[in-house]
Amino acid sequence: MVTNGSLKNTGPGDESQCIKVVMIEVRVLEKSAAEIMLIIKEMANDGIVQGRDFDFAYHPARYKSDGWEKVSPKHTVFAFYTEQMATFFMLKYAH
Repeated sequence: MVTNGSLKNTGPGDESQCIKVVMIEVRVLEKSAAEIMLIIKEMANDGIVQGRDFDFAYHPARYKSDGWEKVSPKHTVFAFYTEQMATFFMLKYAH
């Protein structure tokens, strides 16, 4: 689990009105895009909303130019806006 922070200004030159957005990232390794979509659908059925509670990015496996040696495995990065949602997700899905 990795925590990233970023700042967003609400107006030009107004650093006193910055909003800090902290995302908690959870990586799920070696699940296909179809398996990830089933997880997303189940989360939606549980009332967890993409864009409000979490975001995600699927990354297919990457191979060297010869096509045989894997450089990085397929994985999905889920980014949660609260620690509670990240913990819930890890307990339910990250096995």
